[in-house]
Amino acid sequence: MNGQTTVTVGFESNADIVYDTFEITIKSVFDENPHPVRDYWKGLSEDFGDIAMEAPLAYWSFESIEAIEKTTMANWRFDSAPEPSGRILESPNASISIQDWYKVFFDAAGSVRVQSSRFLELSPDITIGGSKPREALEQYTLVFDIKTKYGQPNPLLNTLNSESRDRSEVWLSPVGAVGGQREYSSIGSLKPGLWYRVIYIVDLVQGLRKYYVDFDNKLNQVVPENQKERHKMGQHGFKVGFDELSSNQNYELKKIVLYDYPFSEEQAEFIGFNGYEELGDQQSKGNDSEAVVSLIAPSSDDEWESKPGIILYSTSPVSTTWNIQQSRDLITWEQTGLIEAEAADETGGVGFLEIETLFDDASMFYRAKASE
Repeated sequence: MNGQTTVTVGFESNADIVYDTFEITIKSVFDENPHPVRDYWKGLSEDFGDIAMEAPLAYWSFESIEAIEKTTMANWRFDSAPEPSGRILESPNASISIQDWYKVFFDAAGSVRVQSSRFLELSPDITIGGSKPREALEQYTLVFDIKTKYGQPNPLLNTLNSESRDRSEVWLSPVGAVGGQREYSSIGSLKPGLWYRVIYIVDLVQGLRKYYVDFDNKLNQVVPENQKERHKMGQHGFKVGFDELSSNQNYELKKIVLYDYPFSEEQAEFIGFNGYEELGDQQSKGNDSEAVVSLIAPSSDDEWESKPGIILYSTSPVSTTWNIQQSRDLITWEQTGLIEAEAADETGGVGFLEIETLFDDASMFYRAKASE
């Protein structure tokens, strides 16, 4: 339990009441008990049945300071197991670039914020049988419980390989798409302000990278032979939120889970469905406003490309049409275009309008109005 409260302390002295009020910060008391992890991470689920899958190689939870302290030391166990799933570490296998988890921990959401130039560095043990080292993983799966915002590119995974040590391999684009190296899923694959489970599958034996958002396969990429080294995961670990050309990222994380094998379609859908159920109301509730509008600046990079325009997220569960208007005096408004926010589920819909001149005139204002 973490948080803040106020306490008033007083006593009577010579018939006078003497008292004062203090603000107290409550922090979790660390104990040696392992952090509990739900059994579905190893294929056991009362809600969706059981499937064959090996347990994860590493598990990190950022849902509380206590969870961070324990899972970064590999002190976690499955609900059905009395003991930790592996050897307890002598030093943490995850750290934050500013060296203080309290500065990035968001108690209200049970998450850590990856903002500005901050990033996470994770160093899982990829040895075989705890002794014989393997140089790198050519097949693996990473699972992220993540909430993002629109407007800027968000670097997600940097494998720290020498060919691209300063560049991220996986990105969340400014318009809610996931991918990398200029190949992305559809706009609005992730909507702003909602929790999603992003599943990233690497199978360099087959030459493929796959991306799932919850239980939906959003993108498959062929990995050319000359790019395979870049996507291997080595003994040096990996970074989350790091790219030398990007310092304005803005997203939150609840969990990161690593498997040392590529998920099958069945396994990806199983973990995705369980994530959708676990995140609950946070998964299906949007903002109180009817629409969230973000301006997208033009940009071009080896990893991603953004066209100038307006992206709109409507929280309505049905498709809606929005008029985009512009004005210089906030009195007279002119029609610029229409955005059709196509709702695929109960979380609403997303639409994009490209405007080449969006940033040419600093005195121009824009607004969105629902069509009658």
